[in-house]
Amino acid sequence: MPRISLAIPHGLGADEARTRITGFIAQARHQVGGVSNFNEQWFGGVGTYSFRALGFLVEGRLDVRDDILTVQLDFPFAALPWKGKAENEIRTQAVALLT
Repeated sequence: MPRISLAIPHGLGADEARTRITGFIAQARHQVGGVSNFNEQWFGGVGTYSFRALGFLVEGRLDVRDDILTVQLDFPFAALPWKGKAENEIRTQAVALLT
């Protein structure tokens, strides 16, 4: 299964970064079309999630620390053509959110 793995440094501290991330996810869930079956769970600074996007199952993990956010996103081989675009978009959104 293809995976996107990103590490985005920030200077916000874990609590502020998590607050911004969870707010962004809540807002994005209502704005992005084609996403269903969204499931999100947080245990401290680690969030796991899954959803269907355009019929594909996507699963991932966010690890929010004092100075870095790590993102792992697993998706099916059929969605491989969109990997580069998704990786760039996630990085762009995360940097903007955590700056």
